[in-house]
Amino acid sequence: MSSPIRLVALDMAGTTISDDGVVLDAFHEALADANIMAGSPAFAAAQQIVQETMGRSKIEVFRRVLGAEPAAARATTVFETAYEQAVRGGRVHAISGAQTLLGLLRADGIKTCLTTGFSPVTRDLLLKQLGWEQAADLVLSPADAGRGRPHPDLLWTAMLRCGALTGADDDARLRAGGATHILPSVADLLALLVPLRRVNSGAGACAGSTCRATMRR
Repeated sequence: MSSPIRLVALDMAGTTISDDGVVLDAFHEALADANIMAGSPAFAAAQQIVQETMGRSKIEVFRRVLGAEPAAARATTVFETAYEQAVRGGRVHAISGAQTLLGLLRADGIKTCLTTGFSPVTRDLLLKQLGWEQAADLVLSPADAGRGRPHPDLLWTAMLRCGALTGADDDARLRAGGATHILPSVADLLALLVPLRRVNSGAGACAGSTCRATMRR
């Protein structure tokens, strides 16, 4: 029986790629450039917004923090420059098992999509640094889909080109959002998918081409 799953969509930073705090470091550098200094009430408020919106389009995050479009645009540029420097410096690496998983899914005929809140330029630099230019069938940023998280545009765009499986956040929030499986690491996804290949497309955990799972961060 062929698998009812046609596409697996995975986030990049935090799910398939570990950056050891580089994202937060880059946010802090951008905030400092905007005269929002560590230890200040404004910094604490901004930090809360950054944590709550992790994974979203960076320009949207800075619009919430700074309001004015010119300030948000500048902060986004500072963030991306800082993050790109860290990428070139070797501070990011693939999460153990992630690349193997992508290869095994492709070998099994399941399409793969990597999604991110980074701009295409930053995303592509990250993929190049890891040697992942051909690791997935599709890579998407908010600029490719119209809107980033929490809107479903990234997944809709992926589904239009193939089908969908995704995730994020803590267990309670994920369950409330409809996640049927919560995994501690992307490396555990293959063990979930093997039995699901035997599930009839009209029953069980998966229905048709869609199954909702997530990696706990």
